[in-house]
Amino acid sequence: MLGVKSIQEALVIAQDSGYDLIEIAPDAVPPVCRLGSLSKFLYEREKKRKEARKGHGAGQVKEIRMRPNIGVHDFLVKMNAVTKFLKDRNKVRVSIIFYGREMEHREFAYKMLERIEQQIAGVGLIETRPQMYGNRMITILVPQRG
Repeated sequence: MLGVKSIQEALVIAQDSGYDLIEIAPDAVPPVCRLGSLSKFLYEREKKRKEARKGHGAGQVKEIRMRPNIGVHDFLVKMNAVTKFLKDRNKVRVSIIFYGREMEHREFAYKMLERIEQQIAGVGLIETRPQMYGNRMITILVPQRG
């Protein structure tokens, strides 16, 4: 802590000590600077940014595919995978695939999505309501904040 100095004084002090004058907070009044190696400062700042980005975790989009007439045990296995993905802070795309005449009975898929919503309560939320893309009904689940 050298106190408040003029820019010229600060530059002279930095040159005499063999360091760079690094501006830390340019918006402060007066601006805050410190003595140090500029390359080391930039490296450490970039390292902190990368570390902060790791924690953000937009995550990936994982996909779970099901059929409308899936068995109870198979459904529970898929739901365990969905809750694991959501706990890992990933989005989950649930695709229900219809074959042939199954397209006539989309209400089975809507009932299945209601069951999925009940299963993930407290862990995740439905981000997008179900939409049909050809023979697939797709919805996206996101982790619950908190």
